[in-house]
Amino acid sequence: MRNRLLIFLLLTFLTTGCQKDSPISEPHKPNEGGSANIPTSDISSYDPDQLPEKAAIIENLLANGSFEENDNTWILCGSSTIIESTEARDGANYLELSSQNKCDLDNRSFGTLYANAYHPLNIDSIPDKIHVSFYVKASTPLTLLNNPLGVSLLGNTLIYDGFESKSVQFLNTHGDIIGTDWTLIKLSLDKNEIEAYLGKLPPKWLYFDVSSTYYDLENITLSIDKIKVSYEKEVTQPEPMPSNLLNYPGNDEILFINSDTQVASTMKLNGSNLVNYDNISTEVISSIPYWFDDKQITLGKTVFNPLPNTDSQIIPNSQTELYRINLATGDETLLFETLGSPGRFEFDGSIYNQDALDLEVKRVAWDAYRKRGALTVCGNNRSLSNVSDDYCVIYIIDENGKVLSSDTEGFNAAWSSTGKLSYVNGSYLKVADVSNDGTIHSNIVYESNSDLFDVVDWSPDGNSLVFMERGGDFVGSTYAKAIKTINITTGKIKELVLVDHGSAYPNVSWSNDGNYIIYSLFIPSKADSNLGNNQIWWVEIATSKTGPITTNINAFGGTFRKQF
Repeated sequence: MRNRLLIFLLLTFLTTGCQKDSPISEPHKPNEGGSANIPTSDISSYDPDQLPEKAAIIENLLANGSFEENDNTWILCGSSTIIESTEARDGANYLELSSQNKCDLDNRSFGTLYANAYHPLNIDSIPDKIHVSFYVKASTPLTLLNNPLGVSLLGNTLIYDGFESKSVQFLNTHGDIIGTDWTLIKLSLDKNEIEAYLGKLPPKWLYFDVSSTYYDLENITLSIDKIKVSYEKEVTQPEPMPSNLLNYPGNDEILFINSDTQVASTMKLNGSNLVNYDNISTEVISSIPYWFDDKQITLGKTVFNPLPNTDSQIIPNSQTELYRINLATGDETLLFETLGSPGRFEFDGSIYNQDALDLEVKRVAWDAYRKRGALTVCGNNRSLSNVSDDYCVIYIIDENGKVLSSDTEGFNAAWSSTGKLSYVNGSYLKVADVSNDGTIHSNIVYESNSDLFDVVDWSPDGNSLVFMERGGDFVGSTYAKAIKTINITTGKIKELVLVDHGSAYPNVSWSNDGNYIIYSLFIPSKADSNLGNNQIWWVEIATSKTGPITTNINAFGGTFRKQF
């Protein structure tokens, strides 16, 4: 009963909220030299001399990992073949494995194997680690429980030993993220794992297989390309800014948090014209700053009710005051605020104990042309020892903070140039039409089989979305994130970059010329993984090359000022 009451209270607060009917302008100290326009500077966040050093090229132990050489290095069995096609991920050829015919080599049938492909390895002794990376796609999306792809190392000199076959399999092939477009997968085995199955035999073969032992193989075809085997793990390398980015002609401005000084800042896409707004603090905020229009931003400030240490029996709740701030003058206007409720704790088992209800604005997006905004408002119940999961809804408000609607569950809404709304709801990417009264009419454009992160943004033409999904690798002990785009008409997905070179914060923004996407990255220190730098990186859509914009400051978040 108590849990039902808390959920009821949470839903009630989320669907009512609180807006300022008559926002009152509050003066704020302007930036020095402020004028009617956004201030400018000759400072840059980018210094090519401070670009992270690229690692040396790691040798590929496979002589023909992209199937470009017609030298019979690959031994194929069953429904496995090398395909020449413009659809190849690297070069002109790729490997195709299907479930059409069983493997029959040397007149011996292997009942559960439908397609095998073997490549010899020139390894004399068992190394400390072996890493394998490859791109893969499937004719139909795989799932965790229906993943027929096997990747193994074979210790036999002969592929099929008449007496004993010794092999070790890479266990996690990330089947639940393998879909119909190329996905990068990275696997590894350490020396102990290899020796447990191969004994003292060094790996002689790498092989891929499609097996029906545990899986339904009806009409499944897998495509594999750009395979690399190495002793060292290869991660995404930082590229220097290309000349077209260094001399970027666009007028894009990026709004972000300067983590060194904890203030709001702006810069161009190439890092030039860096301006720090020392009077706009970001020390205690519920969401990163967002553009309101060409000259104003919004910033959600966290407020505690009551202030901590006011009463030892009161559990303060957190809530948000959302301000509209003029960058040139520093003037603030309170636009919207949430109201949660404090909790109480007297002693264990007291009937007067009550959870605090935190209610905060976590994300903001503005459609300046149509004079409306979309807020992500999240609530949770919090005791002294436990915090519930967030429950988030999308608020549609007008430019004065008046709530038009607040009944759509979701997170991180974004507006398109055509006035459509996109947002994340669990494992779904949704796109919606929003009527003048704020009513949201949504459709699902993508369903993820794995982890879909709460971030999305539109291409400037309104035809595609950029989002983050779980990637086929690990950063430390957690899954890496992959930045992907999807065409909302065709459903075609492209993986731009697997973020294995740091921990990606769920934040992406698409440039106004459509050529670049920026994302926020934490790069841990080699000495202490808890320490490191926050950086904003670019990724070029045409090439998937990526590199930092902020090399000489700590920067967090990052959103483009939309020009529509």
